[in-house]
Amino acid sequence: EKETLLCYLGFLNESKGGETLIRALALIPNAKLLMIGGQVGASDPTNAAYLARVQTLIDQLDLRARVIWTDYAPPEIVSAYFFAADLCVLPYRDGASFRRGTLMAALAHGCAIITTIDQRQWTKNFTVNRPSSNVHLPELVDEENCLLVEPDDPRALADAIQRAAHSRDLREKIRAGARTLAQNFT
Repeated sequence: EKETLLCYLGFLNESKGGETLIRALALIPNAKLLMIGGQVGASDPTNAAYLARVQTLIDQLDLRARVIWTDYAPPEIVSAYFFAADLCVLPYRDGASFRRGTLMAALAHGCAIITTIDQRQWTKNFTVNRPSSNVHLPELVDEENCLLVEPDDPRALADAIQRAAHSRDLREKIRAGARTLAQNFT
């Protein structure tokens, strides 16, 4: 089976769901994760402690060979990383927001994005147990321009990753939707 390349952009801090992403990766044996950018910023000393927790989790789950850290990269290299990845995974603990530069960059690159919406901000389609509408960010539409999952749920995140990884049509639909949505911000 083809290996799936996931990417994540930006500094790690607790609000960005790094631990959830690593736990989801452990559930997907044929995936690698490209961590694009510097590991932590200098503005908050708690970020270094969070990075240490994430790295410990990577070691505990025996994922070191499947997590690739790029460090800082110029914009054209970041773009190349985005284009190389099958999926961009942004599992924010407090849900996606257009204030997040990482989400905006992924949209601008037409990535197939899997992200989160705060569970208080959506209504569910109970027949498939997936978000059906997104009250807080109605522009983000599940299976149209992204895949949406609840925060802090590694199993749901892994399931969404596998669903997209196994459907080129779904990835292409989400990429096209992301490019269309990004035009609203240029």
